[in-house]
Amino acid sequence: MHGDITLGGGFVWVTYALSAAVVLGAIAVLVSALRRPASDFGPLGRGPWVLGQGGFLALSTLGFAASALGFGASLGMVFYTGLGLLVPLVVGQQVAYLLRVVYPSPNRRAERETVVPGEGDPET
Repeated sequence: MHGDITLGGGFVWVTYALSAAVVLGAIAVLVSALRRPASDFGPLGRGPWVLGQGGFLALSTLGFAASALGFGASLGMVFYTGLGLLVPLVVGQQVAYLLRVVYPSPNRRAERETVVPGEGDPET
């Protein structure tokens, strides 16, 4: 029964495109978070953004490299299922990054502009 079911055609291409978009989004957030000043982030700093997106990027690279080198099955379905379950969290974090850091509310933007270097900005 399961041998008769195949997923091909447009479904595969849409899945590949969405996977590539999430990985490219992770790269964009990671690079942007590392280039921005610390005053652009909240009290937690850039750590949650860098760790979340960097971790996903590292796991995605590991999965892709393992599949390309022919030992993807040795990672097991648990790894790939976990990676698939991380995708909604990573996309949510990418959207939150855009709304919180890149395009902040007017109040947050005004608060960001009033930060004096050396006060509340540990990285300057």
